[in-house]
Amino acid sequence: MGSPAAALYVSSLNAVIDIHALRKAVALEAHVPMGIWWSLWSLIVLGLVAMGYQTAVAESRRSLAMFILAIAFSLVIALIASLDRPQSRFIRVSQQPFRDLQLSMSGNASPSPSPGEAP
Repeated sequence: MGSPAAALYVSSLNAVIDIHALRKAVALEAHVPMGIWWSLWSLIVLGLVAMGYQTAVAESRRSLAMFILAIAFSLVIALIASLDRPQSRFIRVSQQPFRDLQLSMSGNASPSPSPGEAP
């Protein structure tokens, strides 16, 4: 095992193992802390309460801006939650590049088409 080829092989194998461990850690273990979630929800509630209070003090009718702001807050929270949990149903990370790599390493040079492409 003292040859340069064996050393390159072991080095490459270690790099693959390290990348796999990092990918697994990021996908399964690295999430937004609960304190951040509580802060986000608190800011949303305070913002909407303040907007409602301002509307009541000004004695104006409900405007379209309140509805749009509530929808925007909801979409931001949904996007953050979806990005935080990649296994969720809203955003899915394609595994196709890894399948193509596996096929190219096994000797099959024709990778499968990506979604939306003709075969």
